[in-house]
Amino acid sequence: ELPVAKELLNILNTNFQKPTTIQSISWPIAMSGRDIISIAKTGSGKTLGFMIPAINHILNQPSRRSGEGPKILVLLPTRELA
Repeated sequence: ELPVAKELLNILNTNFQKPTTIQSISWPIAMSGRDIISIAKTGSGKTLGFMIPAINHILNQPSRRSGEGPKILVLLPTRELA
């Protein structure tokens, strides 16, 4: 069972079968608050591997006023991957 916000779980349940290998490895690490670096082939699920924990983190943060800084930081090696 994935410890995610109810809103996110509802979205996942609409069209999601089971996590890919990279997601299964990445989610517990990212959900624990640790940084991750993922290397896998195109189409392997890397984006959901970091975005599900990132969105969950955002949903669980208290509201901030404008200009109080980022809630997450995602670094990509090229503009095409953004």
